[in-house]
Amino acid sequence: MCRERLENAQHLFCTCKVAQKVWDLCKRWIGRVTIRYESIAIHIQSFHLTDHRNSVNKAWKGVWVAVVTGIWNLRNKVAFRGGVVDEEEVFCLAQLKGWEWFNHRITRTTFSYSDWHFAPVKCLESL
Repeated sequence: MCRERLENAQHLFCTCKVAQKVWDLCKRWIGRVTIRYESIAIHIQSFHLTDHRNSVNKAWKGVWVAVVTGIWNLRNKVAFRGGVVDEEEVFCLAQLKGWEWFNHRITRTTFSYSDWHFAPVKCLESL
């Protein structure tokens, strides 16, 4: 996707400059500073909101899945359909997919997409 290194899962999802920009957008959105990891296993484990209930962190892991899915879809778009790299689009689609997942899978979800966009931690705490 970045055409800088041989593609493997670790690079694609963790160390690729495109993926790192998407993760940086996610970190800014949630208002947290995290360390970059080169291992997918450590990356998912570190995608954790300290001082929050397990149910909040379980839901937050769903956002991780949405971001990884978005990166994979972008990679396929670039590799097979001549698509253009757009990290903001990947992040925005992951935000939307996360909200849709909560809205459809968790019956007690009461927050709007606007709430989710501007105050994700507060929305997760409401679950």
